[in-house]
Amino acid sequence: YTKDEDIVAGTCKSEKTWNEVTYCSDCDAKLKTEAKTGEKDLANHTGEANVTKNDKAATCTEEGYTGDIHWSCCDALEKRGEVIPKLAHTEGQPVVENNTAPSCIAAGTYDLVIYCKDCGTLLSKETVTTTAGQHLWSEEATPGKAATCVEDGYECYYCIYGCGWYKEVILPATGHSFVRDEGSVVAPTCMNEGYTGYYCVNDGCNATEDRDFVPALEHSFEKTVIAPTCDENGYTVYTCTVCSESLMEYYKVDANGEYVYDENYEKVPEYPAEGHKDADGDGNCDHCRVNIVGACKCLCHSTNWFMRIIYMIVRFIWKLFKINPTCACGAAHF
Repeated sequence: YTKDEDIVAGTCKSEKTWNEVTYCSDCDAKLKTEAKTGEKDLANHTGEANVTKNDKAATCTEEGYTGDIHWSCCDALEKRGEVIPKLAHTEGQPVVENNTAPSCIAAGTYDLVIYCKDCGTLLSKETVTTTAGQHLWSEEATPGKAATCVEDGYECYYCIYGCGWYKEVILPATGHSFVRDEGSVVAPTCMNEGYTGYYCVNDGCNATEDRDFVPALEHSFEKTVIAPTCDENGYTVYTCTVCSESLMEYYKVDANGEYVYDENYEKVPEYPAEGHKDADGDGNCDHCRVNIVGACKCLCHSTNWFMRIIYMIVRFIWKLFKINPTCACGAAHF
């Protein structure tokens, strides 16, 4: 028996191919393989229908054509194009022709003609009669005063009859033409917004203005705690790392940023004064050495530096021999 194998479908460019294989009907052994070739399948394209041919743009004198669509693989026609209607004529500026020059007191005539500015076809023609005493102004202007960025200028149109009359046509102010001045970029600070300077490039204009404003930066505070002393509260110093501005906070605040008050409705210090402490019992504060038991005149409480040295020597001898005298003020020395 025979069986078709390795079938490759035909396309618009190639024929169908396959192998006709003969097998033994008893043992299914392959006896013979014969290559076969069929016909092309012109409807099976391998490319895309994206090739446009014979297209033509429409003008005001001729119709156009959208173009025929062909297959990229075999150039077969997929779709006929369509006719594009003619475009409308585009009117040009009116042109004066056949001008019979009058004087300002004698009549004259001229034709005001309009042509298509694309193909030159005559679209309209109007004959104008100029009566005596009517000026006919020149088509080209005579320079008068150039417009600036902020002031109007003007140009003159003279009567073509040579009478000397002219009319002025206002030329509106041009407005500034600002460009960025890279050398005038001001960076924002914590206190002031930044901006970029612009200058006008028009001839004779020195106008400038600031644009591209950048919001002022936020302070970036660095926290420093000033520890309390025996009789003065501590506080926190916030110093901006950008502009060096400093703020000081003396009182405690809660999670909502509100000050905390005590039972007397007074603000609670953030770092209260620690008070004097006399752990060694010598009557002086251990930290600041201020006498805290009264104005004692004894050697142990003297503030004179020389007497303090003598007292330290005496105190060393007391400790060496385990003597623990009591000051006249009642304070033990160690």
